[in-house]
Amino acid sequence: MTAGLTEAIEEVQMIVSADGARLDLVDHQADVVHLRLDVVDASCADCVLPHARLVDVIEASLRKRTGNDSLVVRIDDPREA
Repeated sequence: MTAGLTEAIEEVQMIVSADGARLDLVDHQADVVHLRLDVVDASCADCVLPHARLVDVIEASLRKRTGNDSLVVRIDDPREA
């Protein structure tokens, strides 16, 4: 995993951790980053950014830090089940 990718994930992790959630890296391929949102310990799971907005924020951060404008983020989000 590149330093830019690690930094971007850590940056977004700080955002979701404010509500007690956690992001875990599941897999990383060339242009796809697969994450899992863990809201088990979240004080308010619904307070975490909505799924679509969370994907947008993470993609923007990852694209900026890695320089890969075609990067796609997939998130397993238990709130979407």
